[in-house]
Amino acid sequence: MTSLTETAVVTIEEITPNGASDYVHGGNVDSPRGGVETYGMTIEGWVLSRQIPIEHVEVLYEERPLATVPVDRPRPDIAAGFPEVEGASRSGFLATISALRLPERFELVLRAKLVDGTRLPLANLRGRRRRLPAGGGGEIQPLMVNTIGRSGSTLLVTLLSSHPDVVAFAPFIKDARISTYWVNVLQDLAAPSSYLAPFDPPDLERPHWWLDGGGGELGDEEVERWLGSGSVDSLAGLCRTQIEAFYSNLAAGGARFFVEKYLPYQVVPDLLGELYAGAREVILVRDFRDMLCSVIAFNRKRGWSDFGHTEGGDDAKYVREVMLPSLTALARRLQREGAAPSLVRYEDLVLDPEPALAGLFAQLGLQSGEEVVAETVRLAHEGTASMDHHRTTSDPAASIGRWRDDLPDDIAAVCNEELGPLLAEFGYEAS
Repeated sequence: MTSLTETAVVTIEEITPNGASDYVHGGNVDSPRGGVETYGMTIEGWVLSRQIPIEHVEVLYEERPLATVPVDRPRPDIAAGFPEVEGASRSGFLATISALRLPERFELVLRAKLVDGTRLPLANLRGRRRRLPAGGGGEIQPLMVNTIGRSGSTLLVTLLSSHPDVVAFAPFIKDARISTYWVNVLQDLAAPSSYLAPFDPPDLERPHWWLDGGGGELGDEEVERWLGSGSVDSLAGLCRTQIEAFYSNLAAGGARFFVEKYLPYQVVPDLLGELYAGAREVILVRDFRDMLCSVIAFNRKRGWSDFGHTEGGDDAKYVREVMLPSLTALARRLQREGAAPSLVRYEDLVLDPEPALAGLFAQLGLQSGEEVVAETVRLAHEGTASMDHHRTTSDPAASIGRWRDDLPDDIAAVCNEELGPLLAEFGYEAS
């Protein structure tokens, strides 16, 4: 007989509740416990406020909400335990998330938000997820550039795609995210609200009913288990095939890799690393102070806000709330166990590209001889020569160290204070 742990898609290894506090009588996570046999994971529990009502419960991964649910489910057991407390009879919550919103190993945080804005940690859930089935390895593989905006990612993608083994779709014209598109399709369709939607859908005329039309349990555990596990694995293979078909059609010369950009907080690179046996990841960094100058200048040049930055906004807040979390996530990716990403710095690509590329190509398993590197640089230079609309300085070299002149002293000080350890970790000097 097959045990649950052998068939589990998700395994919850530890639940750490926070218990009672000055704000709540108590709370708990009742499920999941042990193994879950589908990619759909239901988190059920209760929390009972002392005085200030609870607005909702949040499920977060690395401070990003995966679900926000009300506290309104019947809990007669809690009512019996707290007969004198108003609201105890409806103190339950239930959240359903897709495990494909998470990497292979994860830790979730459950948090209650009170109506006055106070947020209270309720519990931590630590667990692991079954890896998605990988392809055979002979198909075109992803070369993932993981970075944040205005770090020189378009330059790096252009350089990489100028190598004979690598292809990209017009990097200076379109910011193609083919693999992100199909992985996001997979993530959406792997949620129970989607794969249960075909059963008694409430309104077939409602737009996108197939994404959030699931009406609960089917009453057939075997069918529901297959929909949430084997069917999702098959769907993952379909999405991988679509990515391969696009890039194989584009790469008439038979490239081994396709290159795209990704963001530090995305789970997409983790899932691609499972789907493709030969996936490679490159982390690109640039002096974060120069990057901030470039974000401000680029938005001003185009006349609209992007990269999470608003013209005339609070730059110090932007450093703390946008840049710091993203850069911390990049650092975590670089420190992970297993196949470590390759690190490349924008300054090296601009000031001395051939040695930087030769080392990077060798790490990635690409041809790295002098002739190949020189031809790669030449082709990339031809492709970027007329792209002044993308630049905010007269030439790339002028963008290095610009923060010393462009950043106000107080914002430079915030960068050094908040980002100093990360600057040092990536090889930059804080001053």
